[in-house]
Amino acid sequence: MDIDPPRVRTGTEGGPFMVRGRVEPAGSDARLHHRVRIQRIDGVEEPPVLLPVYGDGGFRSKQLKSGEVLVSCRLPIALQGPWYHWHQVIDGTGGGVHELLVRPPDAAARMVIEVEPDTPPFLMLLTSPDAQVPPRLNRLMAWLKDDIGPKEISFSLQSDGQSKLRLPPLPVGRYKAWVVANKASGSLAPEVRGVELELKSEGTVTLSLTNRLVTLSVR
Repeated sequence: MDIDPPRVRTGTEGGPFMVRGRVEPAGSDARLHHRVRIQRIDGVEEPPVLLPVYGDGGFRSKQLKSGEVLVSCRLPIALQGPWYHWHQVIDGTGGGVHELLVRPPDAAARMVIEVEPDTPPFLMLLTSPDAQVPPRLNRLMAWLKDDIGPKEISFSLQSDGQSKLRLPPLPVGRYKAWVVANKASGSLAPEVRGVELELKSEGTVTLSLTNRLVTLSVR
């Protein structure tokens, strides 16, 4: 099933609808795990639906109530990350069956992260430039809710803070990079810090983390 953009098999206006499709892995390790999450975005408070992804990459929802939903998936590139984050808004008000292909993004940009020797382990997120990210680690984790995260996130990684990182290819575009130590030091919750950057198809962008993640700079 190679459906990109989505294909819709018509149904009854205002009636229930379904989402089904296939996940195309971003890495080759057979142990890579995928889940597809469906959540309503039309103001109706309902718990997200988490769909299992089977060995052939296929997934399928049960019947869903008419309305708009956000379909999301985290695509691991290696067993412990990094990860691409995939999101697609589906308008289910017309009913029917919506068929999707979840796949890694078209990626041509290059980025590296440089750190100082005393840099603590950290989490890094790439989001849309206008994303409103909480300023403290505990609030950030509540905002993330689960490993898939909100629609603003397109890429994430965790680092031990001890080595230069050459990231996998990333989609061209403008982003904000957010960095935070992934655990508290003493009684203080780590602060989340962000910097805007632009990834292009030519050249390499370097994100430099200094002063124990207090200072972020781009060149």
